[in-house]
Amino acid sequence: MILALIIVSLGIAQAIIGHTFWSPQIVAEDIRELSSLYRVSPISGLIMYRPTSVFVSIGRFGNFLLVTWLLVFGFSAYLLLRHKRGRSFAFIVFALTAAGLALCSSRDVVLWSAGSALVGSVAFVWGAPWRQREVLRVLRSVQRTALGIVLGIVILLASYPEALLSRVALYTETLSPSSSASKLQHRTWTYPVANFLGAFSYDRWPYGYGIGTTSLGTQYVARIFHAKPLGVGVESGFGALVVEMGIGGLILRLVMSFAILFSAWGVVKLAPSPQFYVTAEPPPMYDPRIRMG
Repeated sequence: MILALIIVSLGIAQAIIGHTFWSPQIVAEDIRELSSLYRVSPISGLIMYRPTSVFVSIGRFGNFLLVTWLLVFGFSAYLLLRHKRGRSFAFIVFALTAAGLALCSSRDVVLWSAGSALVGSVAFVWGAPWRQREVLRVLRSVQRTALGIVLGIVILLASYPEALLSRVALYTETLSPSSSASKLQHRTWTYPVANFLGAFSYDRWPYGYGIGTTSLGTQYVARIFHAKPLGVGVESGFGALVVEMGIGGLILRLVMSFAILFSAWGVVKLAPSPQFYVTAEPPPMYDPRIRMG
């Protein structure tokens, strides 16, 4: 939580100040474009910086924000059911993460985080120990989640309205179906499907070009070992699997993913009720003295 607080805070400061904050004055040629990207809203023409925080690109910072969002969201509910210590600090980190998501200038990250919050809220209510009447605690956690989001946005709006409103303009102008510059259908279906199908345009799609050939680090390999770049790659996770490991790699990845999903779902269904840990005294089988004996 402390590390997340530091990294997200640096990203927020970068989004407000610009690429001159925290970034080195001399940037390597390979990552120069990644560390100084600006975006312009198509209708209002507002300009905003895409922060990278401690990372080399907005993509990696966006991935970190998504993981932090899920961890803080779930951990806050855990603290609400088990411990009183740390709740205030978790709430602060949650509000900062919400502000970081709003300022990241990444539509994909904003949509994924909003969807994750909705699904997580429904999951918390569904998995609440209804018989022990602990559902009120879970609903309180969902309420605190909404309050944290609102608090982070309100503080940003009061402190740095230009930084926030420029991002809001980008999200509304490019994601609203009624906008003349809307890219909602293009970004959610047309673009990802086209990139996935583009993986099959390469000759070696049945068996792939090898692991790592579509990685972001291929430019270093080409420069150090004087190897000619393959020039293959697509902006699709499933498509990248086809390019690197062929259609067989994609099938194995899907099989593994569904196996993990079903296994995790089985663990969730068999997990004991959270009320079991909230009781005053644990059962004797969990007495550390008996365990040591």
